[in-house]
Amino acid sequence: LPHSFFSHEFNHAGIYGPGRSALDAAAQAGLPSSQSQQRRARQRYTARVHVWDICAAVEACLEAPPPLLDEPAVYNIVDD
Repeated sequence: LPHSFFSHEFNHAGIYGPGRSALDAAAQAGLPSSQSQQRRARQRYTARVHVWDICAAVEACLEAPPPLLDEPAVYNIVDD
């Protein structure tokens, strides 16, 4: 018997949210920021997404009808 299956691929930006900031973790540990970390902290634009938004996107895809087998199911998840 032929088997059919479907899959989802989720690409996401840098994750932020509770407990997800490397800078906060380093500051809590009393470590000084590196020059690279200081430069990233000054950047105005980054590709990031909140951890809860990733969960919502995955949940929505799992509740939706399965994708057609001949169409890709690739999702790019970022905050806008």
